[in-house]
Amino acid sequence: MKKITLNFWIFIFYSAIIAQNNQWFYFNTSNSPLISNRVISFAQYNDEYYVATSRNSSLFKFGLITGWTRLDTIGSVLENSQISYLLKDQFNRLWALGSNIYYLENGVWNIIETDIGASAIAVEENNLIWFGTYYNGLYKYNFNEFIKIESDSLDKEINVIVIDKDKNKWIGMDDGGELIKFDGKLVKKISNSNFLNNHQIQVSYSVNGLCIDQEDNLWISANPLGSPDWWGNNDIYNYAKYNIQSSEWILFDSSQVGPLLLQSKNVLQIDNEGKLWDATSSGVLKILDDKFYYLTKDNFGIPSNKVWNVMIDNYNNIWFSGYPEYGIAIYNENGILNLTNISEEKILNNSNLSQNYPNPFNPSTTIEYTIPNEETHG
Repeated sequence: MKKITLNFWIFIFYSAIIAQNNQWFYFNTSNSPLISNRVISFAQYNDEYYVATSRNSSLFKFGLITGWTRLDTIGSVLENSQISYLLKDQFNRLWALGSNIYYLENGVWNIIETDIGASAIAVEENNLIWFGTYYNGLYKYNFNEFIKIESDSLDKEINVIVIDKDKNKWIGMDDGGELIKFDGKLVKKISNSNFLNNHQIQVSYSVNGLCIDQEDNLWISANPLGSPDWWGNNDIYNYAKYNIQSSEWILFDSSQVGPLLLQSKNVLQIDNEGKLWDATSSGVLKILDDKFYYLTKDNFGIPSNKVWNVMIDNYNNIWFSGYPEYGIAIYNENGILNLTNISEEKILNNSNLSQNYPNPFNPSTTIEYTIPNEETHG
């Protein structure tokens, strides 16, 4: 009887979502086995989704066939892993940064035991792995040893690393807000007199996001640190783009971006249509053709304007998490793909949803979800 009831609620849940034009989808503690609605990272890997939450630093996997599975169980490689960041690389590996460094390859989780304190990761086409750390510098890893890049400029907290087509490493630093270029030999600070180096009004920055677009522009998101009296000043810049080939800067101040905001670290990214997305304290920020659009709970479907994380999956579904904690909100303006495009027969016959995790849905609990009215924005 429990199985019948469980499948009935799954059927109702999926049918209701599909009936609402399928632009939004929500996961939280009331309709999944997530033990916390505070989701700090997520990634897609081989048509399955991996979710890290902050409560007990738990790590979950969700798939249409397998349902939900908790991965950091007692006795597993991931026990006490305390995952804080997930990344799928171009070699079909899933990386997880936590108490150690973990990666999933060919269905097997591997552990790299280390005390470097990894905070950021980027993978080069030659299969070298680059790790930024918390005040411990920049390392490259060749699956045999860690090699530290010796430079005083890199001995701060590293927030983000991206690699361009010429194999230059672009590194966003935290306190002090420096943008570093490392070409494999030289470590060089890159700045503009009005951005990342504004001594006139004594602004210090934290470089939180880096992303390279199709025109070889390096997009930079940065938080100014210090007195809130600076906020709203048009001399304070949150975003810039730097052309890697021409070294030309274009800066965006509060008259273009809007009220000064705080961005999350290592989130800024581009989708397959050329739109940039960022998570901020004022909502989701969409950037298109150098124009900035705020998507908030008033004109969008996110439950809160304080957004922690954004992920774009292979189907151009956009995943969000934020504060107050609400789990995961998933959006696709053209209709969500892959998460709900399964037949009712598969939903009803998917016994793995009830077998992979102890009681993932309480059969006596009503599944709650919210389908907001959508307003076209931007």
